[in-house]
Amino acid sequence: MKHFRLQLLTFLLLFAGFTRAQDTYHVIYVKGLIVNKANNNPLKQGDQIDSNTEIVFKSTDALATILSKSKGRFNLKSGQASGSGQSEFMAYVRNCISPPNPHLSSSLGKSANLEQFQRKGQEKKLVVLRQIKIQVDSENYPPNASEFTLTSAPLEADKLDVNQLRYLEREKDHILIGHEEIWQAQKENNPVTLAGIITQNGQISAENFPSITFVAPDLGELQKSISTLVAVLDETGADEEEKLEEIQGFLKDQFGEFSPKDLDWWLEQEFPDGL
Repeated sequence: MKHFRLQLLTFLLLFAGFTRAQDTYHVIYVKGLIVNKANNNPLKQGDQIDSNTEIVFKSTDALATILSKSKGRFNLKSGQASGSGQSEFMAYVRNCISPPNPHLSSSLGKSANLEQFQRKGQEKKLVVLRQIKIQVDSENYPPNASEFTLTSAPLEADKLDVNQLRYLEREKDHILIGHEEIWQAQKENNPVTLAGIITQNGQISAENFPSITFVAPDLGELQKSISTLVAVLDETGADEEEKLEEIQGFLKDQFGEFSPKDLDWWLEQEFPDGL
């Protein structure tokens, strides 16, 4: 009986160790401040945590992307509703895991047709890594606009200072929107949208187009996140197509829609030898 108990104890310890190994998560991306309660250190890209790690969300909008070799990619989100009056939320990792956005294979994700994306008529986020082209026509934006600019706040006619505006480059019936223009327009995380400058009878006015919010991520931090994501996937034996699918899913889940052509260019620059 004593020998049996010893075998049972050994089995349980091995099983607990196996379970713990299966529940290890690699931190891919962190937005806002999340603290590991055990050491009081901020959670950061590259950390490893498990299901029993106790974490503290310092704000309701803080979140993280984590990846398990066996279970895949998940998000860590606060269970505290916004506006609840509580500034912090503490929980075990296992209790605040949520699956990624289920709608990852959008038409934009499979096609570079940004015009289709524009005509959806819904408010969307569009991430730019290098540069994209937006078509200017009567179905999207008024062709009589003399110039276009990015803005982090709606432009008002009586407060319009055209000398302070950064006009976007034009190419026939398209306007070119680059990462740098969006980066410069981002102020205190305010959403960046498009506005058209219209001149009629000597009067200058602006028309705001808030349906698309443009996002310029920190490319240095993005490169670190993607490198960690790829490194973990390498250990699982994932092929290049599977890695690309995970990168696309992560990008869309955390930042917004994207142009495959724009993403392909960025990946070629950052990973010249391939994924």
